[in-house]
Amino acid sequence: MTERKHVEDLIFNDSFEKFGFERRRLFTDKNLKFYQLKERDNRIVIIPPIYEPELVNNEAVWKSFGIALYRHDGMTPNKDSFPCVNLMRGERCPFCEKYIALKNTKEKAVYKPRVRGLIWVVDVSSKETEAEGVKLWVFGWATETFLSFRKAVTDPETNETHNIFKDPRVFYFDAVEKGQGTFRSLQVVAPRLGSRTVDLTKFEEWKRQVKPFSEIINWPTEDELEPFFRLEDASDMPTQFDAPEFETSVDNDLPEELEDDMI
Repeated sequence: MTERKHVEDLIFNDSFEKFGFERRRLFTDKNLKFYQLKERDNRIVIIPPIYEPELVNNEAVWKSFGIALYRHDGMTPNKDSFPCVNLMRGERCPFCEKYIALKNTKEKAVYKPRVRGLIWVVDVSSKETEAEGVKLWVFGWATETFLSFRKAVTDPETNETHNIFKDPRVFYFDAVEKGQGTFRSLQVVAPRLGSRTVDLTKFEEWKRQVKPFSEIINWPTEDELEPFFRLEDASDMPTQFDAPEFETSVDNDLPEELEDDMI
């Protein structure tokens, strides 16, 4: 008789991985530190991302601040999420092909890619948070948030852009709760670029902590995607389509039950 082995500790990450219960993560690095948006008194320094031509694909790059992460949610019984290799890297994506092939609006909604923004930041709201160094900010309301920061660095009189990577400054902003139910989340309100300068020595050190997005995103392998291609005869389906115009209702944060699995 096979000896029955039981989990003898409460280190859930290890325990769940041993038994294969962990759902697919959107990021490969479990040691990543994530910035948490607060309703009041957010103070951040935006750190320039590493230039990655392989991710320069239509809407994937947003004015040097960071990238838009397109993903397909709930694609397995375990509600796994997959980065969209079509919109992010120009490769064949079974979920996009299914989205295009379906005619029923409700069925299409299941496969529609969702979008979130990714920016590297340092939380300078306190000495303690600043000492924690660079964190990844993953946020909903991506279009509105990127545009609000773009506006914050643009002079309304001259229309000139302040280069926050050559002359780094602190952004100040609050956030308000918007949406309903599982789509309820915090949205950035009118970020302001302060006059407070950032020590360039610190800034250079923070830049060294930034990782390439292509390395931290958990890209699906061919073996992972192959079963989804086999579900339907996709031979006559188009292989690419332009990034959709996302209405506000799908630009929110993930439902709460998926948040832990994302990070």
